[in-house]
Amino acid sequence: MKNIILFDMDGTLTEPRQRIEPQTINQILEILEQGHDVGIVTGSPEEYVNQQIGDLIELVVEVGHGSNFHILPCNGTEYIFYDDVGERNEIVPDNMESTMGPRGFTELMAALSNLQAEVSGPFWRQNLPLTGNFIQYRGSMINWCPIGRNANADQRARFVEYDKESGFREQYKEFIELWINWKESPITVALGGSTSFDIYPIGWDKTYCLTWFGDYTCWFIGDKCKEGGNDKQLYDVLSNSGRAYETTGPEDTIAIIRGILKTLSPDSSAG
Repeated sequence: MKNIILFDMDGTLTEPRQRIEPQTINQILEILEQGHDVGIVTGSPEEYVNQQIGDLIELVVEVGHGSNFHILPCNGTEYIFYDDVGERNEIVPDNMESTMGPRGFTELMAALSNLQAEVSGPFWRQNLPLTGNFIQYRGSMINWCPIGRNANADQRARFVEYDKESGFREQYKEFIELWINWKESPITVALGGSTSFDIYPIGWDKTYCLTWFGDYTCWFIGDKCKEGGNDKQLYDVLSNSGRAYETTGPEDTIAIIRGILKTLSPDSSAG
């Protein structure tokens, strides 16, 4: 059975919304060169994946490892892969709007719009950023970012500090959960990255990506593995067999990769 090492993107392979660093690219290439597959499972859409790790994707395809490299946007509900000659292929299942129905989907969008209006005044008074692109429909999920997805790195850092001090996202996650329970809607919410919320149908968390890899032994590295984080479900499934790791950032991820490769080495008693 082949091995695949699955990675979250923001906070794991890259700093949030930043480009991947050369040393991390080299470590991913080492995984592939040792005969293992790599998968990137993220709540972000493919557009953000290309912005952040496009250099890695191009290099992987160029050196002939494209068929062993898997892109899994929107929690893995979308699957992008490459054939032996580097041609891109894509599988996209049913979308969230179809699953919820037009009325339920519209009601959810209205509720999130009301929450955004509610926080905009206090944010403005506390000199927190409001940058635009607050609610983003990604096909299989909705991402709500109260400061806006157009925020730059400094603006994101200001919000992250505020969130840590005030517990803002934990509080508003509870508000969203109350709305979900009131409507008896078949959806759930998780903290997405460091500034947002991911809302999606039940079962469409990152464990969804495992449906693509039934013939593999799967490993996972993510940074949001605690309660409420969008890596938790996949982490919990694979940690039961000792194949999931929580990272503190890209540098720590490199160290974890080296440990996994040592375990998988033919010379290792564990491999």
